[in-house]
Amino acid sequence: MQILTDFRSEIGWFFEHGNKDIYVVPFLLTCAAALECSLNDHLISHLSSIEGEHGKNQIPGFLSMTLKGKLINVVPILTQNKYVINTQHKAYQILTDLIKKRNKLTHNKSDYEEFEGTIDEDKNGIISIVLPEEINQKLDDITLGVGCNIGKYHDSLEKFHELFLEVYEKENFAGNDLIIKSNA
Repeated sequence: MQILTDFRSEIGWFFEHGNKDIYVVPFLLTCAAALECSLNDHLISHLSSIEGEHGKNQIPGFLSMTLKGKLINVVPILTQNKYVINTQHKAYQILTDLIKKRNKLTHNKSDYEEFEGTIDEDKNGIISIVLPEEINQKLDDITLGVGCNIGKYHDSLEKFHELFLEVYEKENFAGNDLIIKSNA
């Protein structure tokens, strides 16, 4: 979490478009990795210490879960089914969007389009490929599937840490609309 905060501070808290766009994908992937690492760490710690040998045997199954599965299941697991995550909460919805964006970037199904270009040589002998204008426009419009202020992912990750991971052992969820009582 500190690495993300430092990274975000260095490149601009709100990620305005421009010369910092190159950091969008690394920051987004780092947010998703931080989420998964946090979930894994808490699941491993809980299952190792509280559930004994049976819990240790469950660790591989929980770690092989999808990231969204871990996000949905971590609250009931760590609170012995007393609480669940509120799937209507904005922070939860943003974290699931983060997971979707991460999956789209890391499990992309590439597509291609054929077009014709011409080879040009300028007066200095530098060779370049000249593309049709519609292709140049498409290349200018590429957003890598992100196209939003990615600071919201970091904010929601911090909110999840603050409202659950840092307080779950105390079961201090008063006034917390991200973590709600289970109906079970």
